[in-house]
Amino acid sequence: MAGIETLTEWVTLAAREFGFWGGVVLLIVGAIATYQGWQQRKLHQLAMDTPRSDIGDITDSGRVRVRGEITTQAPRDPFTAPVTGDDDTVLEAWEIKATYDTPKRERTEKAAWGVTAVPFFVTDGTGQLLVDIDDVVMGEYGSSDRELVSPEALHAVNGVACNGVHCEFETFDTQVETGYDDTPPARIADFIRRTSGLSSDPMVTDIGESVIEDSKRAYRGQTLQVGDEVSLIGHVEPQHGTTAGHEFALRHDGTADNWLYVSEQEFRNRVTGTGLFVFAGLTVCFAVALIAASLIL
Repeated sequence: MAGIETLTEWVTLAAREFGFWGGVVLLIVGAIATYQGWQQRKLHQLAMDTPRSDIGDITDSGRVRVRGEITTQAPRDPFTAPVTGDDDTVLEAWEIKATYDTPKRERTEKAAWGVTAVPFFVTDGTGQLLVDIDDVVMGEYGSSDRELVSPEALHAVNGVACNGVHCEFETFDTQVETGYDDTPPARIADFIRRTSGLSSDPMVTDIGESVIEDSKRAYRGQTLQVGDEVSLIGHVEPQHGTTAGHEFALRHDGTADNWLYVSEQEFRNRVTGTGLFVFAGLTVCFAVALIAASLIL
């Protein structure tokens, strides 16, 4: 009987611990889902508050929403995207995700993410608009102030958001995956060498723990290419003081003062965040129930 009582006490204690910490994890998941839903709702509302304009009708500086086809008459030629390998690229949003598998635990984090772009034009049949986005790199390796989970990194569900640039696509898939001590393909390795702060050295953890064979890096990315349709919300300024619609430019200088939103989809067709709010609500309710049950046991 003493053995049965001991076993019962152990099961009760294990259930209490599982319920409490499982509830805490679900609360965190619910909080993240709520934040992402709020970001989706905010972008949807921004699109509703910014009427779509014909490029040829732009006559003043300010925020605009336009949609058109990417053309090649910009000052710099398209490039081959380093992560996806796509030719005729004018913009690539990319992310490096590291999974650390140590003898004690496994964790996954965004090691770095950013946007690589050249100036390009968007035309809608009424005019053309220059789009000029500076390259952005976030979460650099070795940065002492890098956050494992930053609010800005959660803005985009299928894409990246960094330093005032928000790029979202229909899909944002893993293109290449390497082991902890593997060298990435030549195009990615060259990009890493040319980009300050990035590294393809064998993986090590922040506290010096050794990593084992299941540790890996995933390189994710998506591109905009010549001929693609794209939607944009951002701040336009006239070029060289002119006022003709095709002489306006939408620029982003790498600061977060005026966000630039780039989307494959028309902004009006984007989700409103309701699904994430419902998921978050259900998750939080279940988390509260688990924590309450663990305190009662």
